Amino acid sequence: MNNINITQGMIRDALRYMRVQEPDKDLINSITASFQLLNNIIRPRKIYGTFSIMRDNNFLNIAGINLNSQHLANLLKNSHECCLMAVTLGHEADREILKTQSRSMADGLILDACASVMADVICDELEAEIIENLNIKSGAACEDNLKNLNFKLTPRFSPGYGDVSLSVSQDIIDVLNANKYIGLSMTKSGMMSPVKSITAIAGVINNNFNFNKFNRCDLCNHRQDCNYK
Repeated sequence: MNNINITQGMIRDALRYMRVQEPDKDLINSITASFQLLNNIIRPRKIYGTFSIMRDNNFLNIAGINLNSQHLANLLKNSHECCLMAVTLGHEADREILKTQSRSMADGLILDACASVMADVICDELEAEIIENLNIKSGAACEDNLKNLNFKLTPRFSPGYGDVSLSVSQDIIDVLNANKYIGLSMTKSGMMSPVKSITAIAGVINNNFNFNKFNRCDLCNHRQDCNYK
């Protein structure tokens, strides 16, 4: 069991997934209950690896994955290394969502949104672990002082955004051997299994570097009329 503290930010994110702007008390209670249910059943797993970046303008090679992406080239332009990562909530979340949808589509929608938020939270936790491990490895951090860090990560970038094909998720799964270690795979139709899973790329940069915040919304075709703003 993975005990995740339910925050107001998580509730707001779930509402955005559901495209609800003015929730009533009953909906907030239902979202909170859905998070609590997921806390009791999910078995989250995560894996990552750090790899050198070979580049030629917009052409990148990361762990043998060939990418022709202006968006990734811009994101990683100040990184010599990057992290490939994958997380999943496990099949337990998928089964519970399907079971709930069979009883009530409304409750199923709430649970689905909460599961998506939880997958993001697990990914955030993994990023924090990566940063700590990078700095411990470099000798910049010690057990009682993690304030003077040498490294941080760029925002993560998932396949399917911008000019990076969703099929790159399969490449990340293969490089990390995520099928073996965390049970993550992709179907022939391009869906991840378990569904509530994330693959992503993040660059390693110096902590002193003033990185301009990367906004994934800029890559979206619906950025002008987005319901999540």
